[in-house]
Amino acid sequence: SVDQARQRIDAQLEQRRRDEERRIEEQRLRQEQEETARGVMAELREKVASSVQETERLKEALTPVLEDGKELDLTITRSAMKVLAEVGAGTRASCKSCTEFLVLHRVALEQAKFIWVETRQELIELQAKVQECLKQVIHLSTKTKEAHSKVARKVVAAKKRAHITALFDKYDADKDGILTKRDVQVYAQGEFNFSV
Repeated sequence: SVDQARQRIDAQLEQRRRDEERRIEEQRLRQEQEETARGVMAELREKVASSVQETERLKEALTPVLEDGKELDLTITRSAMKVLAEVGAGTRASCKSCTEFLVLHRVALEQAKFIWVETRQELIELQAKVQECLKQVIHLSTKTKEAHSKVARKVVAAKKRAHITALFDKYDADKDGILTKRDVQVYAQGEFNFSV
């Protein structure tokens, strides 16, 4: 009976020791998960901040092209297209990197259950920033391409108009701004080797 009481006491002490070890292990694991989640969030914050900075840099670089009412020439829009190709690609890659990083580390964030509520809220805010950056990059890209296309069409039209004006002036013998019947005959013969 004394031996049985001693065995029960030893068993209870052993159970308490195991419970304490389990509690300490759970606490260590929780702290480890929280530290990992905080580290992931810090790294994600840096990546998002970098994406935001690159988006702002792109916006500043493309400002001359995107200003309303500004007369553009082909050199400005070509320069903007070059900036768009270089900086825009980097900005898109930066945003994509944020998204991939989040997908890769989401499980680690969700495992930290005790800080998941605050982490989740910040995560939503960071995702919104990344989405806004992507939206701005797409908008800037579209507007820059439209501006370049518009200027390129104007240049082509101006060249065509100059060519037509030069032809007209070449065959308008009396320079009165009207082609006479004789002017049209000379034009057909000179340009198309065709007699009218």
